[in-house]
Amino acid sequence: MSAGTALAGLGSAVAALALARRGLTVVTVTSGSMAPTLAAGDRALVRRCGGSAVRRGDVVLALLPPAGHAVVLPEPTDSTPSDVGHPHPEPDEELEFPDRFVKRVVALPDDVLLRDDLLAMLAPGRRPPDDLPHGWRIPPHSCFVLGDGVESGDSLTWGPLPLPLVVGKVVARAPAADESRWQRVPASPWTS
Repeated sequence: MSAGTALAGLGSAVAALALARRGLTVVTVTSGSMAPTLAAGDRALVRRCGGSAVRRGDVVLALLPPAGHAVVLPEPTDSTPSDVGHPHPEPDEELEFPDRFVKRVVALPDDVLLRDDLLAMLAPGRRPPDDLPHGWRIPPHSCFVLGDGVESGDSLTWGPLPLPLVVGKVVARAPAADESRWQRVPASPWTS
């Protein structure tokens, strides 16, 4: 091993340690569910934080809810639409998911998510579930997450995400070959 190779390896280790001490980690995106914001193969810089730190529009790294996870939503109240419903089908036991994923937070605890608002947030070309209700209230200690892409397993598939499963916020995307710096992740692809 040459001195240059050893120094390069040491430099990488020091950089990783510096990131870890600041509560930062780098992850590789493994699917296109967040395209165009993050494409498969992109590296994302994540600032570790609890679920209580997330806001609408944040892109988060989270742990997948346990198999069979189901959230029973509360009955509608006078302040919610009359056809508030259950936002997700029963889990499909044949699907296999990685244990971590990246998605965008679109609703927080106690938000009432209306059908028309949700449809406006979906990627062009993404078809919503046929049984999408008019609206529903997000349970306490949960958030509703969506992928920015056309194909995404997200809260439309498995329901609200418990906030304790949020690992951190994606704060930047690693530079592509033709870029010189890390790029901020946009707050939302569907607003100008």
